[in-house]
Amino acid sequence: MYAARPHVLALSGGKCWKNSDYLTQELLPRFMVEHPEVTADWDVIFDDRGHFVEPHTRHRIWLGTLTVRRYIRDWHEDVPSQVEMPEIDQAYPTMGPGNRFRYALFLKRLV
Repeated sequence: MYAARPHVLALSGGKCWKNSDYLTQELLPRFMVEHPEVTADWDVIFDDRGHFVEPHTRHRIWLGTLTVRRYIRDWHEDVPSQVEMPEIDQAYPTMGPGNRFRYALFLKRLV
């Protein structure tokens, strides 16, 4: 929003959107979907919108671009795939999918 604002003001004679959500939640996502060749190398950072809780650890993360990137970066696969224990404590130390889940599906409605 802040990077676009000066350009919008210059092109519109000093008029800009009244609500920043209109740009960040409507115009920008629509433009990115409609013009993938223009936006392919853009690094757009979206604020947190909702949260995700790992069902096995109850670890909670907010669903914003930077938070999700950090969460994925911190995944580790060094947890052995076979644990020789009669019972695994629910508090088994892990973060991310290691020994827990292989895929995560995030759905977001685009314009």
